[in-house]
Amino acid sequence: MLQLLSEKDLPENLPESIIKKYKFISHFNACGQIHFPATDKHYNHAVRRLKFEELFYAQLRLGLIKSARHRHSKGLIFDKVGELFNSFYKQYLPFDLTNAQKKVLREIRTDAGSGRQMNRLLQGDVGSGKTIVALMMMLIAADNGFQSVIMAPTEILAQQHFNSISALLKEMPVCVKLLTGSSKKETAERDFKTL
Repeated sequence: MLQLLSEKDLPENLPESIIKKYKFISHFNACGQIHFPATDKHYNHAVRRLKFEELFYAQLRLGLIKSARHRHSKGLIFDKVGELFNSFYKQYLPFDLTNAQKKVLREIRTDAGSGRQMNRLLQGDVGSGKTIVALMMMLIAADNGFQSVIMAPTEILAQQHFNSISALLKEMPVCVKLLTGSSKKETAERDFKTL
């Protein structure tokens, strides 16, 4: 390979500052050493460089997609915090929210009222209160005239969420339904036409 191609054919594709910072070998050398390594050390340097490139360009692409989405796609504006949210918070919330839950609710409410699309990951230990935060944001969506959905990776978890949310909202005028992969088509169509 190195005999067939020159550095001109495989030019450098990372900024010099990154190459120096991480002590990478050149792109040309990485391509050569990945196929015909002189030693294990050369091979490992090539793998390290090429893995970095792949992840770097994947992140760059995701950043460009996100940037374009924010420039061109309008989000829905949930500017109203209404009766459902307020009555749940004041009358039915079975415990006080933690400071972390309050903070993330404020951040999500700010995003939801901005008119920009929001992609957010809410992360926490089991039992840390992620579901209640999601439920409260769903109530804000309902206050603004929209439906919401919680997706779960298993039917067991979906059933648990359905049971806990149904129990929390049993006294409120909110319709909660469960749809799983094993739901019969006719039942699902009937239930979701009525929402």
